Amino acid sequence: MMSTSFGTLNNRSGTPKQSNLYLIGPQCSGKTTLLNALRAFYSDRDPASHGIEQPFFIEEVVRVIMHEKGFQARDLYDSVRGLQLQTHILLRQNQIEEQLKDRWFLADRSALDTLVYAKQYTGTDAFKALASTKEWENSRLRMQYATVIVCEAGNTEWLSADKVRLAYQDTAGWKALNESFFVMLREYGISYSVLPNAVKDLGERVALVSRLLNTDTSNACLEPVSF
Repeated sequence: MMSTSFGTLNNRSGTPKQSNLYLIGPQCSGKTTLLNALRAFYSDRDPASHGIEQPFFIEEVVRVIMHEKGFQARDLYDSVRGLQLQTHILLRQNQIEEQLKDRWFLADRSALDTLVYAKQYTGTDAFKALASTKEWENSRLRMQYATVIVCEAGNTEWLSADKVRLAYQDTAGWKALNESFFVMLREYGISYSVLPNAVKDLGERVALVSRLLNTDTSNACLEPVSF
């Protein structure tokens, strides 16, 4: 199994590059809000003074694909449409990451999300189809060398539904999806940390994530690591 370092990596130019960041987890767990706050945080600072470049921000691919291709949240439950949706997302996510392979990036979601949602809502066959692609293999390797943070579900006041978000009748399904992320991460040997749902203050969430990005962790583990 590959080891994961949260320290700096080198790109082809030889310039130190921070560990890439993936903010993952169930819908309505604060990922997009956190990424936007991190954008503001880094725009107010000068990474070059520390010998690194400004981060590139990868927006949530799901909404873009659903808008472009005409998908809706209910398509997740359809074996054909669900697989088509997740395949489009996986291919686009991998394409963007390939284009940024020499850049430091912070991402809202990851390729792993497509596997989790497919297995949870579309079916085992859809999951297996995605898991067998070269795009997932490429993305998985990148994630093993990145900082992966699971934004934990649980703040019911954050729950919402629209054409691209599932509507939950209760929190049980939401929390089950949360657990599915942990299971999948362990299954693929991807180290991760957990941003607890108890940490609601946005400034505190930004501070915790930025601190982790600046921490050299040589013994990353595969169990949930809370801040």
